[in-house]
Amino acid sequence: MLWIAENTQNGRVKTAMARYAHDMAMVAREQAVSEGRDEPDAYLDRLAVAKDHEWSRRGVGWVFSADMKDWSKYCSSFARKMGLDPGSYRP
Repeated sequence: MLWIAENTQNGRVKTAMARYAHDMAMVAREQAVSEGRDEPDAYLDRLAVAKDHEWSRRGVGWVFSADMKDWSKYCSSFARKMGLDPGSYRP
């Protein structure tokens, strides 16, 4: 979401994805705290860097893979569990 927000030229998409990325970061932090992570912000930073490296290594074709589809489903499910409506972020 954040990558899309940072790399799109479409203003509406940029705004919607930036808002979704922000809200997901907030609920991810809430979840990390509920899991008892000592330093939830540092934990999430490390996780984000690791995911960025993994996705970059896989290349752009990864967005069309079954792994990406599964990851998207997981994120949407997590968002709903945490009280967000992924569909409400459509531009």
